[in-house]
Amino acid sequence: MDKKTLSIVGASGYAGGEFLRLALSHPYLEVKQVTSRRFAGEPVHFVHPNLRGRTNLKSTTAEKLEPAAMQALARPH
Repeated sequence: MDKKTLSIVGASGYAGGEFLRLALSHPYLEVKQVTSRRFAGEPVHFVHPNLRGRTNLKSTTAEKLEPAAMQALARPH
């Protein structure tokens, strides 16, 4: 089965970080982008130190989000 691309909107919060952690280990998902207004341009491990060495992703803004097969919205409650 081919991997499906995924973008996570709001990945700097707790729920977004946990979803990102799980998605990085999923055999059929490829995390393409993550967004964070506050931490745009920063590496993901800047906000989630537990992900250091697991990904080289950097946060971007929602306006710069590129197409992906799926999007997960991790918005504040």
